[in-house]
Amino acid sequence: DPVWELEGEDLRPLFNGEASFGPRQFYWNHANRLWAVRDGDWKLIDHGDDEIELFNIAEDPYEEDEVANDFPGEVERLRAILNDWRETAG
Repeated sequence: DPVWELEGEDLRPLFNGEASFGPRQFYWNHANRLWAVRDGDWKLIDHGDDEIELFNIAEDPYEEDEVANDFPGEVERLRAILNDWRETAG
């Protein structure tokens, strides 16, 4: 039987009330054309060709108010996080 190396975390301690997860990032990729990262209250979507969207999910859960021009520091921070993930994820 092959041993499968899977990314992720064992959720059983969370379900059993034995542990809780701290802050962490979530990543998305759709057809290698759309990449996204969520870190805390922020979500960055990279559509490629320098088209970037930034949302504050805590203040705008329906993603109606794109704020990338208002928070260039968050854009750069999240782009660096996303690019690091893209290099490791392939």
